[in-house]
Amino acid sequence: MHTKKSTLDAVLESVACGVMITDKDLNVVRLNPSAQLITGWEEHEAVGRPCKEVLRPFLDGSDCPLRSCIRKGTTREEEIITVLNRVGDQIPVRVVSYVLFDDEHNLMGGIQTFGDIRTVHELRTRLARESSFEGILSRNHRMRAIFDVLPRLAESHSTVLVRGESGTGKELIAKALHSLSGRRHQPFISVNCAALPDTLLEAELFGYVKGAFTDARQDHEGRIAAANNGTLFIDEVGDLSPAMQVKLLRFLQDRSYEPLGSNKTRKADVRVVAATNRNLEELLQRGLYREDFFYRINVLTIDIPPLRDRKEDVPLLVDHFLQTWGLLNNRPTMRTTPLALRAMMAWDFPGNVRELENIVERAAVLAEDESIDLSNLPDELQHTVRRGRQERDKPGGIISSSSFSPMELSERETIRTVLEENEGNRQQAASELGISRATLWRKMKKYLLD
Repeated sequence: MHTKKSTLDAVLESVACGVMITDKDLNVVRLNPSAQLITGWEEHEAVGRPCKEVLRPFLDGSDCPLRSCIRKGTTREEEIITVLNRVGDQIPVRVVSYVLFDDEHNLMGGIQTFGDIRTVHELRTRLARESSFEGILSRNHRMRAIFDVLPRLAESHSTVLVRGESGTGKELIAKALHSLSGRRHQPFISVNCAALPDTLLEAELFGYVKGAFTDARQDHEGRIAAANNGTLFIDEVGDLSPAMQVKLLRFLQDRSYEPLGSNKTRKADVRVVAATNRNLEELLQRGLYREDFFYRINVLTIDIPPLRDRKEDVPLLVDHFLQTWGLLNNRPTMRTTPLALRAMMAWDFPGNVRELENIVERAAVLAEDESIDLSNLPDELQHTVRRGRQERDKPGGIISSSSFSPMELSERETIRTVLEENEGNRQQAASELGISRATLWRKMKKYLLD
């Protein structure tokens, strides 16, 4: 008996994770040194206390994970929860609960192993902070270059043309320019040129006076007047007719305009941000676009790359959309299986970020549990994985970074960034990451960073 106790003591003292052993009433009987560091309880103080008092859930009303495990009828369960230590600090931990039964299925007690994952959370928080700019998420170098130049563009009053495929986030860029400028406390007004015919678009932009046309029973303030001292976002300017281009040209030149039915010129102090998903140079060559109008809106230009050219953003965006969906639907944040993520990484997304958001929302609704699997994705995305498997199994096939889970990809990106910041010095990088050189080397091999 003495030997067994000594062996158990040696095991409990040598393991790096916290270990708590409870009796059949789920009261603490052992608490190893690592668990004492996390919870703040000394073993002699914790013994005899209910497990939920020592490993205390942050959420009011939550019970000990062991009791939850018993209630569900399972003998093992793994989850990430936030607990409060003895002095009230919040600590995120990964808990694995084991319920012990005898041969007759009588409850004997349980074991909980748990690890402090604050370092992981801090890395993820740092990564998310570094990957976000004015609500726009990206790790792509081209997008980061745009983020770098946006504050300087925001200081100017010149017209900005944002170009990019449908769904790339052109309006987000326009809003970022507005929020970074001195006009941030003034209105941000948008109008979509593709959604309205010329007659309605003219009335929406410039407004009209009473009696200008049959249904004009009172004066109407247009979008330009509403945006005074602020920013006017004119979306899809590539769809403007030549006639409408002429009418807008004067306003772009000197910010003056006349409402429909009025001969009184008005002025508006408005910053204009235009956007298009069309090739304006091609329209110019075909005679569908006025040269003077083109050069008036093409003063400062931002080209947003499509999602297929910045695949490293897919895991980041998937996590963001799942968190948002969970909050809106009062559901826990869902996860994506490696196979489902691989399918999304392999897809070209002709609809870009908007298409990805729709796919994630659809998958979240269809998922039967808290994980999005390949079967929850559209058929065309599932086919990409099947084709990828066939290519991978060919002689000379390789496994790409899309084989990794979202958390692994986040860890890979963090390690890569720290290595770059330390100019490849592994000792300094390992020290900054809080891991040994051997662990760093192993992870570099795993993530193809060597």
